[in-house]
Amino acid sequence: MGGRLLVCKVFKLGFVALSLMLVGACSSYSVRVASDFPVPVMEQQPFVAGLLLDQTIRNYRYQEDEPERAAWTVEFGESNARLFQQIFTGMFKQLLILDQADLKQLPPNIDILLQPVLMDYQISTPAVSKSDYFEVWIKYKLRVADTNRRPVTDWVFTAYGRTPKSGAGGPESALQEATRRAMRDAAAAIVTGFLRQPGVQAYLNGLERSIQAQRQSPERVL
Repeated sequence: MGGRLLVCKVFKLGFVALSLMLVGACSSYSVRVASDFPVPVMEQQPFVAGLLLDQTIRNYRYQEDEPERAAWTVEFGESNARLFQQIFTGMFKQLLILDQADLKQLPPNIDILLQPVLMDYQISTPAVSKSDYFEVWIKYKLRVADTNRRPVTDWVFTAYGRTPKSGAGGPESALQEATRRAMRDAAAAIVTGFLRQPGVQAYLNGLERSIQAQRQSPERVL
């Protein structure tokens, strides 16, 4: 009798554990990333930049729904748009926000054209990595062109962020914070590295020389 009771208890415990695993595997999470990024304090470049924010980046949504794993939806298109707007507001003396329609005829006062592209977004959860952290990798491409839309450079870089799984906000809050940290890492990379890119340096130096030459040229007398 005692043996049968023990078998029943073991069976019930196993059934409960299996049920919990199935519930966890079928969990669904939705994350919307906040967009409260500050304008960086830095020496501004004396140029007017046009920032192209098309619908691809504005509406970016990541979805993961694999068998026997939790389903994730992460919406951070507008937060990405806000991130780049804030960065380049601090970097250039004037920033104009453009959409796809503006490319037909760019504003005449633009000196440089910028277009961020979100190439890849990857997450790792504690359930998958068997670690204590939510981790995020974001791969960006920053396309730079002149006023005739001729390419200056394509700069590709990857940003990283992670946050502990423990916290009052639960998995959604943890993944949101890991994503925000990755985006702040991207901001730091742009602030410290964008102007050092050889193509960007050469182009902006050429603009500066052109402006100086125009200032020094004598006025024509009719």
